[in-house]
Amino acid sequence: MENLRRRKREELANSKIAVCLVGGARRFELTGPSIIEKILRLWLLKDAPRLAWVRILEPKPIVETEPMVRVLTPKNSPNGIKSGRVDGYWADPLDPEYFIPGQYLVPPGSSYGGLNDGFGVGDLNTSTVALSRLSLIPDLDSAGLTRLNSEYGVPVAALSSRGPLNGAKCRPCTVTCSGSCVAKLMRRLDRGWSWTEWKNGMLELCDARRGLEKGWEKIFDDVAGEKLARARKLVGGLDLRICVEEFDEMRGMTVKWEAPASEQICTLGLRPN
Repeated sequence: MENLRRRKREELANSKIAVCLVGGARRFELTGPSIIEKILRLWLLKDAPRLAWVRILEPKPIVETEPMVRVLTPKNSPNGIKSGRVDGYWADPLDPEYFIPGQYLVPPGSSYGGLNDGFGVGDLNTSTVALSRLSLIPDLDSAGLTRLNSEYGVPVAALSSRGPLNGAKCRPCTVTCSGSCVAKLMRRLDRGWSWTEWKNGMLELCDARRGLEKGWEKIFDDVAGEKLARARKLVGGLDLRICVEEFDEMRGMTVKWEAPASEQICTLGLRPN
């Protein structure tokens, strides 16, 4: 078995793999370094030898057609029907077993009804189909598939949970629910929406009815480790000049760049000093 896994790793290492990140970069100073370290296997995005395409745009409303209204639902979403996510925190790298020719894999906790999964792995053919789902809405409508979405009311896992978080919603917090409390809550969930494994007693939950609690930074730093803590502090200490320089450096090594001016991006993302 170990020889098979080793051959799989070598095969993947010699393959061309594209990573597509979509969605709003909320708290990207927390999630971005984990994506880079665990998925892209680079410490800083600007240190990548080559960036194929960076596209930063302002989301705009689109006209909803009748098939869209039937197939999609904004239930439990404060902003209506939306796209995928880039604000997921990664605690572990991808396992080579996730890459299965001819299949598109969505791990437990990420399917969210089967349309807008939070994360998926596939080869060229299956990924092409998966990433074309919104353009296939008329076909989904004809097939009788309705009320699919990626927003729903679920508990929020504590980042300190020892179990796998997969694509689960999580945050740094003081744990308010564990053990029998988790079991009682999880048994009431709609299994059609999927959730991460909790029966091993390794999942802990937050009270997520409000924003991040006071002192969340220390909780994050303790759980995420020194490297990711340093990245969080670095972003927190950025001023406008340094921010602009960083974006300009990244723009200079990108094959295709579609984004507003660096000053505009940084002005939106940073509070005035």
